[in-house]
Amino acid sequence: MKKITFLFVCMMSLCAFGQQQTHWQSPNNFSGSVTVQGILVVNGVEYLGDDIEIGAFCGEQCRGAGLPYGTMVMGHRLYFISIGGDNDNDLITFRLWDHETNQELEYECQTSITFHDNDNYGQMGNWFPIEFLHYQTQEVLLAQGWNWWAPTVATSIETVEQALGDKLVSIQSKQGPASGEAIAGDMYRIQTNAACTLSLSGMPMGTATVALQAGSNWFGYTGDEEKAIAEAVSVEAATGDKIVSQNGGFAIYNGTAWQGTLTTLQPGFGYVYVATENKTLTIE
Repeated sequence: MKKITFLFVCMMSLCAFGQQQTHWQSPNNFSGSVTVQGILVVNGVEYLGDDIEIGAFCGEQCRGAGLPYGTMVMGHRLYFISIGGDNDNDLITFRLWDHETNQELEYECQTSITFHDNDNYGQMGNWFPIEFLHYQTQEVLLAQGWNWWAPTVATSIETVEQALGDKLVSIQSKQGPASGEAIAGDMYRIQTNAACTLSLSGMPMGTATVALQAGSNWFGYTGDEEKAIAEAVSVEAATGDKIVSQNGGFAIYNGTAWQGTLTTLQPGFGYVYVATENKTLTIE
């Protein structure tokens, strides 16, 4: 069985990236080995691209590396990595190399294994998840005075206060003075005494939902790129519904489409949705 598994791993490795070699190279004189049959998971979502190599390391020494299998298997992009070693209980962690940009990715590895000769991690239909976190940076230019701001990365109001320092005057949520964790989909009004840049780092907010009441509602766009309104949000808009930006831009739903001077939503900005009735807004 071990011989069959080894041959299968070798065949899969040859298929990955055609005949492309791994960026990381491991010594081949180890006395023992561990086999990993896994998938790459970034921020809780399986990565299905074919451009990322996974390297296995003990400290700074590469113990093995794998490229993804060239075709999807049961809806997954699979990695088959043979990890070498001489000593039981060595701690093995993982790193990522991007073959498209030809550089190592500064992602935070959440997965490690303890080396024991002949161990196997993952099997057919129950692949071993190799998990990473990818923190993103949000940078927003704030004008002197009031700003309609929305978080695009997970953060806290205290962190925002520390980042702004003595340029901060006030942070207000729709309930009043803001505190605690910043809520995905919420808009905050930040008052500053001078123009400045707010820079934050954290996990991307992703999709958020906001319960809209008839009348005016604050909401924040959590996406990481500018999008047309119909792509940025999902809502059962009614004729007369309106979205307003801080600079006076507006979009009114005419029954079939959004029309007006506001055509896109910007990452890190807040808006007001004027609803004709109660409904739910989903931010993509």
